[in-house]
Amino acid sequence: MCFLPDWIFSWKDYWFALIGAGLGAWIAIKLTEQQKKEIRKIEIERIRTELITALDFNLDLAEKAMEWLNKEGMPSFTLDTTKLAHLTLEAYGFLDPQLIKDIDWHRYQLDHITEKLSAMKATIFSCVVLRPLNPAIQHMESDLNKMFSDDLKKHFAEIQNGTPKLKNRIKGV
Repeated sequence: MCFLPDWIFSWKDYWFALIGAGLGAWIAIKLTEQQKKEIRKIEIERIRTELITALDFNLDLAEKAMEWLNKEGMPSFTLDTTKLAHLTLEAYGFLDPQLIKDIDWHRYQLDHITEKLSAMKATIFSCVVLRPLNPAIQHMESDLNKMFSDDLKKHFAEIQNGTPKLKNRIKGV
């Protein structure tokens, strides 16, 4: 004797099972979509917060460098653009493409300043090394230092003026 449950031959039970499975799948899809939206919001907020932190860090460095340059000194540090470059790549798909382009341009300017600082240090160091061989180099060293210093002050001022505006755009203000 073969045992078969009654529900195997009931179309009504299959119909309810099909409706239940369809309803369950629809609910699961909607919950997953909602979860993805929440994760996206969290990710956008994280990227914005970290971008602002990276911009603030470089703005602080720019202000310190300006203090050094105003005292006729030479900053002995570089700007930190690695995190900014990484976050710019992460921001693709989350932030406005024009905003990402502007953030990347800002990062490029920070890299440009770092290169200028490196060139300034190398030039000044060369002058210091060669000064004993040719006294005229001391005058040239002073002129080069002023030229580099004036150019860097101008570039740092642009960063100081542009960073708050860029931060406001990132915040969505």
